[in-house]
Amino acid sequence: MPANEWGAQPYIPTNTTTVPNRLDFRRGRFNIDFETNQINGALRGWQTVNGDYVDYYRYSSTDSQMDDVYDEGTGVGKVYIGPIDLPCLHVLHTQGAREQQDGGLYYNDGLHVTLSVDSLDKVGLTRTDVDSQRYLLDRLVYDGKVFKVIKVDVLGQIQRRDLIFTIDADQVRPDELVGDKQFARFSA
Repeated sequence: MPANEWGAQPYIPTNTTTVPNRLDFRRGRFNIDFETNQINGALRGWQTVNGDYVDYYRYSSTDSQMDDVYDEGTGVGKVYIGPIDLPCLHVLHTQGAREQQDGGLYYNDGLHVTLSVDSLDKVGLTRTDVDSQRYLLDRLVYDGKVFKVIKVDVLGQIQRRDLIFTIDADQVRPDELVGDKQFARFSA
């Protein structure tokens, strides 16, 4: 039996005749695949009855034209694939506090989205995208406002199998949307 990543050998009982085979780790019905499939089915049921939806826009680096220095759209500008209806377990839209700045009062809303791994698969985000932060230019639309994704976290796992994710996003102000042609209707 190979050692695990820490070099420890797994415990294998030598006297399995006194332990019922139904509870044996080799022949048991309740393995990790069974458990994660049951959890994902329950999450889909919860989302269907009590969940919400967010419009998700994936940034397309191949179709976009960006300025090398200022990171702003030139030519066709920033191009997003979507909207993709993203089924969520829970969406929390928080209105930002007013801050006094040189230009006057400024406020920025936040968005916290909880979703299952099945929903992330629908958008096309893979574990590699999450680990390498390829989502940072993606956009969400909820309650008639545009949000930029700032963080994706894994909340629930069973033996490194992801179950629940959260997406945190900050509002993109209407004056910041002037160069984004796809979101022109939100800049008014």
